Amino acid sequence: QALLSAKDYTKPVILTGPSESQKAHICYALCAHSGHKGIYVAFNEMQARKLYEDFAFFLGEQALFFPTKEVMLYDVEAKSNDAIYQRLKVLDRVLRGEYSVIVTSIEAVSHKLIDPAIFKRNTIEITYDSRIDIEKLINTLISIGYERVQTVERRGQFAVRGGIADIFSVDAENAVRIELFDDEIDSIRTFDINTQRSVGKAERVCIIPARDIIYELSKKDEIKKTIEGELKSHKKNHALVNKINSDIEKFKEDSYFPGIDRYIPYIADIPFTLLDYVTDGNTLIFADEPARQKQRTDNLLLEHEETCKSLIEKAQLLPRSTGMFFSYEEIDSKFQTKKLFYLSTINI
Repeated sequence: QALLSAKDYTKPVILTGPSESQKAHICYALCAHSGHKGIYVAFNEMQARKLYEDFAFFLGEQALFFPTKEVMLYDVEAKSNDAIYQRLKVLDRVLRGEYSVIVTSIEAVSHKLIDPAIFKRNTIEITYDSRIDIEKLINTLISIGYERVQTVERRGQFAVRGGIADIFSVDAENAVRIELFDDEIDSIRTFDINTQRSVGKAERVCIIPARDIIYELSKKDEIKKTIEGELKSHKKNHALVNKINSDIEKFKEDSYFPGIDRYIPYIADIPFTLLDYVTDGNTLIFADEPARQKQRTDNLLLEHEETCKSLIEKAQLLPRSTGMFFSYEEIDSKFQTKKLFYLSTINI
């Protein structure tokens, strides 16, 4: 009876007693019987990956995994962008409603995101009916995090040679080659980056942002002015002034640079969560072991604050730059705007 009436719940429901192996079955059944989509939030990343395998068994590609990512506060490139590309692919699928269940962790949900409207506005869709201004396309690709190169060799890159644009969207299996005649599309083909040879035709191409924190180029001056305004209150700290001014110069030269994560609170000045990307108001939220979620989030914030404190002491970081994560209380308040189920093996 609880399964059949789940869609009618308007207050959080506590389900106590299911074993780890039973949780995925219960959530799948609740979504299937109520006819709603679901988001399963595990108490840590490892648990989320394990449960995703169970959901994928039931739902195949309709089950999505939204991973956490590494925040880079130092002037080094991330070792791998795979986690960020996976997050972006999921955000795009969520906005399109192309999923049944999203499996994620409390760590992944705690990361602040940009406005979903900005994500949608900066997703490029090209068909044979499209008219392409090549210079505008170049600027747009750069503003959404793509790297311009001579030859496309991996995801997140693009190359332009005359009337030919090669683009490798971060969610695609192959790169695409768009051939133009003036501003009209002459052909759209996928190609193998190893051989640079075409492997097939395409009727349309969708290019999603290459970063989960992006900003439109028109906002660059506003971001820089905000940073400069806050730096004025630290003008006696010459080392910090020199460091931040160095980063401001990088903003002038490049849209994105190693260490730009330090400025996430300035770019995503009004932050959003994964739940804000969900357009179905009847989506069911499953919070796995809320006590453990709170402990994990508190530990994550503590670790982050200690790292930031060290960087502030070394004159490498502005105080506002520490605000990159949501607290558990903020996340839980978001949960409670949806149809919420707390899952716990013991009483909470």
